[in-house]
Amino acid sequence: MKRRRGFTLVEMLIAMSVGTIISAVAIALIVTLMRSENVAQDHIRKSAVESRLADRFRRDVHAAESIDIDDAGLAWTFTLGPEHAIAYRIDANHIERLETDASKIERRETFILPPDRTAAIETPRRPIVTLSIVQADASDDKRPGTPVRFDAVLAADLRYGEPVDLEDNEEDANGQ
Repeated sequence: MKRRRGFTLVEMLIAMSVGTIISAVAIALIVTLMRSENVAQDHIRKSAVESRLADRFRRDVHAAESIDIDDAGLAWTFTLGPEHAIAYRIDANHIERLETDASKIERRETFILPPDRTAAIETPRRPIVTLSIVQADASDDKRPGTPVRFDAVLAADLRYGEPVDLEDNEEDANGQ
């Protein structure tokens, strides 16, 4: 009898089936890795914005002589000297920082917040000033995000003018 060389049709179908299954698993793994990379990059971008905002906010609060917050809490101004001020404004999903000297805008920065976040400023215990970034509406999301708080001490490092006595600021805040 003569031996045939080659593969039977059944052997070819089995090999193709195994190859297809391995390819499908590899594609699913690649898609999962790409999604994970996108999530990680978004997280890194958000962290970088928060880090930059925290650094600017703390420096501004430390250098400020006083703070003025509007009634709605959507804008606040740090006075650094007679003609030097830094204003923060919350608008939709971003915070704008304007640095002015003698009513002339020297620098403008925008910090973009995630769409589901909003910011607020508080002075719970003078001379501490707190910037909070919180979930805008917790009812829309089953898992609300972790609030972020940046605390800074007012007038801790004055760049302009005379140093302010922190004990006087506490007495003023308590109405004494």
